[in-house]
Amino acid sequence: MNTSNLVSIIVVVKNGERYLKVALDSIQQQNYSNYETIVIDGASTDRTAEIAQSYLGIIYQQQDGKGLAQARNTGISVAQGELITFLDHDDYWEVNSLSQRVDSLLSEPQIQGTIGYLQKFFESGYKTTESLKDEEAFKPIIGYTPGTLLAKRTLFEQVGGFNSEFKIGCDSEWFARVQDQEIVLKVLPLLILYKCLHDNNLSYQKEVYRQEMLTFLQQSLRRRQAYKR
Repeated sequence: MNTSNLVSIIVVVKNGERYLKVALDSIQQQNYSNYETIVIDGASTDRTAEIAQSYLGIIYQQQDGKGLAQARNTGISVAQGELITFLDHDDYWEVNSLSQRVDSLLSEPQIQGTIGYLQKFFESGYKTTESLKDEEAFKPIIGYTPGTLLAKRTLFEQVGGFNSEFKIGCDSEWFARVQDQEIVLKVLPLLILYKCLHDNNLSYQKEVYRQEMLTFLQQSLRRRQAYKR
């Protein structure tokens, strides 16, 4: 692989007019330019399409199916780059973090992907719960999430895409499959992602996520047992 290869940045959005501009601006403000930005729109009914298409060079596509997993997979199928990363429409990247991730991944041919740190923040006016007032919850943490991931296309060919069986937990389930195959993602000591907390976060559907987590952990256990045979 050489540095002339494109990075494909996949932005999944649905009714994201409140946040999308900040996310896309954080991409364009990076000091790395050899990328394409792909916006997959899940049938938004607000100004999402108008905002996305106002950016020169962005590849905008309506999602054919439904759900987060299917949207991410659509983005992967459209992507032309050999390196793939993601940014949710309500989050944004740290300045110049993309170039550092690319340099790190290209410098170690044996590594298939990198992740880094994320930091949570409240949307202005968000009414938090008591459990989220703890300052410890907003310190940078390692982000096992697509927003910090930079992966070679071959990693998705090996592990597969995101599983549409899981409405909320598809990201966690994908990382579980990576771990089950004993694929090491290099953790960079780098703050990459600012993750917005607001009323519409999918992750706040806690009961659904618990049920999905139980399912994919059971699947993970069965896979690990099969690999040992």
